[in-house]
Amino acid sequence: QGHIAAAEPGRGRVILQPTTGDREGKMIKGLAGKQVAFLIPDQPCHLPMFDREVLERVTKGVERLGGRVSVVVSKAYRLANPARPLETLVAQHPADMWVVKAASRAMARWFVDRDQPCVFANGNTRGLGCPRASLSLHLRVRSALRHLVGLGHERITSILSPIWHPLDEAPGQETILHDEWRAVGIEPTSYHTHWLKRSSPEAVCEVVDRLFSVSPPSAILLTDSTSALACLTHVQRRGLRVPQDVSLICLDDDRHLEWTTPQLARFTENPKALSKPIIGFLQRWALGQAVGAESHEVAGQFLNGESVGPPRIRP
Repeated sequence: QGHIAAAEPGRGRVILQPTTGDREGKMIKGLAGKQVAFLIPDQPCHLPMFDREVLERVTKGVERLGGRVSVVVSKAYRLANPARPLETLVAQHPADMWVVKAASRAMARWFVDRDQPCVFANGNTRGLGCPRASLSLHLRVRSALRHLVGLGHERITSILSPIWHPLDEAPGQETILHDEWRAVGIEPTSYHTHWLKRSSPEAVCEVVDRLFSVSPPSAILLTDSTSALACLTHVQRRGLRVPQDVSLICLDDDRHLEWTTPQLARFTENPKALSKPIIGFLQRWALGQAVGAESHEVAGQFLNGESVGPPRIRP
């Protein structure tokens, strides 16, 4: 525009107008000079691969927009009352905006009550009036149930780990999940959802033993790869065949599941599907635009694997 105005005084016109755009990393420097703190429950090297990739994409995206990202690890995740450690944390790590991964309900309320600009990545934040980008458990359950019912399954149950959702979110999540069972014509009971109080292979095996001693399921949904591997090993130890006797679906994305025998069915997702809305929320806040109780849910793509088949016909 400057060159045109200089070459033809009085006749200059805009031929290319910069816009904020909507592509990750291609927007104007809306985060120039802003400090973003990314709060996580453990050191980055201990996070699942997907979470590490989301963290890396958010960091690079914010830096392209002129901002800076600091990664903060907190023990507040392990506390019923996280107020004091969070107050200390915010004082020690001043930031214009926060991204909080997998926040408990108490942690989320602390940030919301203090009007702290914050984006939640997963966690128990539904209904708190804050922006959130999350991997959707209920959308994955919906997809898995439709696939199983289409194959003829009726006795479908799920083993839900606190790795995916904190226990304080279980009651609300259970209501949402039961709606998904009703949508495929199955009236849900306590048989259909089993929340683990602790995430361990032993806890998964206990639930599996209890299920097969009462009413053997024809299919089991598991929220994370650790539970899925424990379940696969345990049902095979019991002499059951997968998928001839029982079908297994992992609702998590773990590429190691490609190497199991049989190959476990799972869901996969692109880290960009989560990092892009997070960056968008941050930029809108920095530009002074309204950011309310918006929610961006990522369903993921179902990969059938070799652990799903039609139900066994029992006499």
